[in-house]
Amino acid sequence: MVRALLALVLLCLPSSAHAWGELGHRIVCEIAYAELTPTAKAEVDRLMALDEDFETFGKSCSWADTHARPRRAEEHYVNVPRDFLGFSRTECPLADKCVLTAIEEDSAVLASNTATDEEKLESLKFLGHWVGDIHQPLHVGFQDDRGGNDIKVTGLCSGNLHSAWDSCLLEHELQREAPAEELEPKKIAQGILEVVPQWARSFIEGAPILEWANTSFLNATIPSANYCYRKGSSCWYSEGVQRYGESVVLRVVDLGVESSGSVALNQVLAAGLRLAYRLNHVLGKPTE
Repeated sequence: MVRALLALVLLCLPSSAHAWGELGHRIVCEIAYAELTPTAKAEVDRLMALDEDFETFGKSCSWADTHARPRRAEEHYVNVPRDFLGFSRTECPLADKCVLTAIEEDSAVLASNTATDEEKLESLKFLGHWVGDIHQPLHVGFQDDRGGNDIKVTGLCSGNLHSAWDSCLLEHELQREAPAEELEPKKIAQGILEVVPQWARSFIEGAPILEWANTSFLNATIPSANYCYRKGSSCWYSEGVQRYGESVVLRVVDLGVESSGSVALNQVLAAGLRLAYRLNHVLGKPTE
């Protein structure tokens, strides 16, 4: 439903030739920062002033992905069973920790009256990243194919399916005629917010975390995403193989770049608005 409601909004979005990766996370956090209440923004600024590596919140939001191994690696995603029907509780179906629990954990640290500023700063940077991650559809996926890393993509977004969602699909959706060097993440975020009507913001931002995860899972498993084959209530790796590893044949797919690209951009927008909404609640009085 969110995709349908935002279809007209997406026609007016600005462009870029960057990949989702760092750019996507920065756009999410720039959208969020622009939507903060004065109280929440002042607290974000106060905490970021203590950071030795990043000048702004937006720049800090890819911090969790830095170095050879991402920080708290198992919390960047949530794995689900092949016969998964959807989330009804904020729990990780196949692990003790995942992106769902990470969001709740770091939100609690930011809201705490006893956490140190150092702990709050770290949780702020993690939370900005987690909210972006949970909105990347293949961060809610299957363990055996590593969230689509073990599915090959040919065509415009060649590589693997997970990396296509991380980068190429969003890049393709953003690419228009404007030179990439003229479109910084903050400007892209501002351009997005300028064309999003208030009714759309209100509809998106207050959605509960379970809806975030369920929407990502739905976007990953719709037929046009080419992530899996529906077999009754199950979502198989390929038409004749339930799980990757039961066959040595690697799936090769060609993505519907136009439809999937608009989904990727919708998810970035939703992540930014929802991150702002959460930060406004844990750091200050939310906007009326």
